[in-house]
Amino acid sequence: MNRLNRVEESIVKTFIHLIITDYRKAIQKIILFGSRARGVARPGSDYDLLIITNEKDPVIKEKLYGEAYEFFLSSLADISLKITSESDWKTMKHRNSHFYKIIKKEGITLWTQ
Repeated sequence: MNRLNRVEESIVKTFIHLIITDYRKAIQKIILFGSRARGVARPGSDYDLLIITNEKDPVIKEKLYGEAYEFFLSSLADISLKITSESDWKTMKHRNSHFYKIIKKEGITLWTQ
């Protein structure tokens, strides 16, 4: 997390701890991307996080979005989630999708199962 300052790092760690506590078994990897990963964030920039889940599970996906919303209400830190399953991530990799290339170029892995 070398591109985040101490406050930003604390925010991200707090959110990750929150979701890992309840959803550890469902989550395979969490990656920071976007302006904060590139080190060009401005005040008020959101925290773009890619969450790769073990399976396609719309219930878990909805719960994770809910956690991000609740976190925003309590901290005013805007966590913007992109959630995909491992199988869809592999498809993006195989197709060398634009999103996959962005994550590979600038993404910072914050947590891995």
